[in-house]
Order: sequence, then C-alpha cells, then structure tokens
Amino acid sequence: MLKFELLKIYRDKTILNSMILLGILMLLPMFFNSGNTDYVDTMIYESNLQMIQKNMTALKNDASLEEPQKSELIRDSEKNAELIEAILAKRYEKNEKEALKAELEYKKKQLKEEEGGSAIGFDIVHSEASVLLLDDLIKKDLKRLPDDNKKLGSLNYLQQLFGNTQFILVFFILGSIQVAYFITLDYRRDNFIILANSPKNFFKIFATKYFINVAAFCLNTILLLCIILGGMAIKNGVGIGNYPVLTFNELKEIDIISTNQFLIQAFIIVLGVFLCFGLLSLLLSYFSNSYVFILSIVMLLTLAGKFSVKYVEKYPRLIPNLFFSYVDIGNIITGGGTTGYLKGALNYHDGLVVVGITFLILLLLNYVIVKLLFKNKLVYQKLNSK
Repeated sequence: MLKFELLKIYRDKTILNSMILLGILMLLPMFFNSGNTDYVDTMIYESNLQMIQKNMTALKNDASLEEPQKSELIRDSEKNAELIEAILAKRYEKNEKEALKAELEYKKKQLKEEEGGSAIGFDIVHSEASVLLLDDLIKKDLKRLPDDNKKLGSLNYLQQLFGNTQFILVFFILGSIQVAYFITLDYRRDNFIILANSPKNFFKIFATKYFINVAAFCLNTILLLCIILGGMAIKNGVGIGNYPVLTFNELKEIDIISTNQFLIQAFIIVLGVFLCFGLLSLLLSYFSNSYVFILSIVMLLTLAGKFSVKYVEKYPRLIPNLFFSYVDIGNIITGGGTTGYLKGALNYHDGLVVVGITFLILLLLNYVIVKLLFKNKLVYQKLNSK
C-alpha cells in the first residue's frame, strides 16, 4: 500500500507542476525589495535637521516669546539638532554600529517627549518599538539587515517568506491542490475496486493515503527550501538566528522574539493547519469523489483565513475557534504590527490549542466514518454513482 501510494504520487505530473510553482513562489521575494530604507532614513534625518535649524532661527527672532520658555525651546531644538547631526555623521562614515547608538539616543529623547504628551496612540507605540529594536541590536552587537532580499542570509530570508501573508496563502492553496488531487485520484482511476477487495481494514488504507500525501508535500517543500536556502547560505551565509522580531499584544505592549523563535512557531502552526486541511480533504472524499468540490471547499477556507485577522473584532467568539483563522501566521505571531489590530484575539498559543483540538476532532470523525459507517457498500455506491 505504501509503495503503491508513493508510485502513484511521483509518477504523476501534478506534483512536479506544484513543486515548480512553489519554487517560483519562494524565489519571487528576491525580485521585490522594500527599497533602500537606509538611504530614505538618511534623507528624512537631513530634512528634519533643516527643519529644526529653520525653527531655531524663527524662535530666536520671535519677539512674542518670553523667557524662560524661549530659551528652553531653543535648547531643546539645539539638542535635537545635535543628536541628528551625530546620526548623520556616523551614517556618512558608514559606521553603522555607532550610527545605531546615536539613533537610539535620539529615539529615546523622542519617546520621552511623546510620553510627556506631545504625541499619542500609534506614534508612541511606534517610537517604543524603534527604541526596543535599536536597543536589542546594540546589545547583541548586530547590524540592521540589508534591504535587498538577495543579500539576506538563509534564516532571515525564510523569516521574510513565512512572515509574508501572500506566500503562506499560496503555499496552503498549492498544498491543498496536491492533497485533494491525490486523495480523489483513486476514484477517478477506479483504484477503489482493488481497495474494496483488499483484506486490509479501510481505516489503515485511508490513514496511509493521508499520511503519504501530506508527507510527500512536506518533504518536497523541505527539499525545495534546502536547495534555495542552501544556495543563499553559500552566497550570503546562514543568517542571523537571534535577529530581533517585534511582537505586540492586545495592550500594545511590545516584546521581542528571535528569528529562530519566529520560524519554530511558524513551522508548528503551518504544519498543524496543513494537517487539518489534509484530514478535512480526506473526510470530504468519503462523500464526494469530485476533485473540484473538495478543492473549492479547502480553498474557500484558506481564503477565509486570510480575512480572519480583519474581522476578528467583529466575531470575537467565532473566528479564534476556527483552525483556518490561523493561516496568516506572520501577523498572528507578531500581533499585527505597531497598530496592534489583532488585539490578542488571534495569537500563537491559542492557535496551538485550536489547531490541536481540530486535528483530533477531524481524526476522530475520519475514524468513526471509516470504521463504523463506511463499509463496502459505500465504496461500491461511490463507484456506481460515477
């Protein structure tokens, strides 16, 4: 049975086509970079410095301001100008580590002013995130990652992939196409005539089909990742496993996890969700041998999962309890970014519980249907209904 399933999968062109598409998908981020943010940041600092210098000139010539307010405003502007000049000097020297230290000092001053009441909401959270990130980079003696994805180490490139909603969405769709295709292939080729006469019990037959199909896709994905990331590791190195990734909770509290932690959490949830989709495809195949029907259901749930993060506040009791709500794993692990729009309703730890329970429920349903309800009658009924 095991050999039969493996031959059936690897002799079919569908698996080759899906792997080619997945490989192209993994390579796409190399050609779509976020731009030279370091250059843009330098331009912003230069613009801010010019603005501060103009404001200082205006303050000095403003006769309507009285002391000591006027002197305090001028001193504050001079301090800001001094900090920005220090940042720019180190950036011009290409001394990134010292530039980070100068930038941290400036960001801390900004944050202190914002907490004093000069900024609210998003600005404060954004400044807190900047301070925490810079502080962590300095403590770990790390440089900022390059903007060009082609220059990233393999671990950091992988983190970019799994943090990308579009990549994860297409990944699940391609996986669903393969699993749904091969699970229904026996019906389309009348292989169930052989299986129906097999002395083996049906649960073992279906368990083998499920395991081989899911394992084949996972192994092929791992092989593709090894080829692509191996090439990047040779060119750019393994990457920085302890590079910080910012996370946010419902209280807008900010924390940091490492790239390694992010990847481990992402792999666990992605694997769990994919296993659930596989069991769901198997469950649907008992009642319909239509590949299009099964694939449509799975793809609709995958797409629904993409929008779950946007509607979780509207349906806080429903969405967090659906396993496909955890498709957008990048946003779920990080908490939705500085805006904190997930507000803790969808989070990694709840995702583990929901996905785990769903897997057990689907496994039990498969067992009950195959063991107690399936029988040969349903097999022949499916074949005769073609």
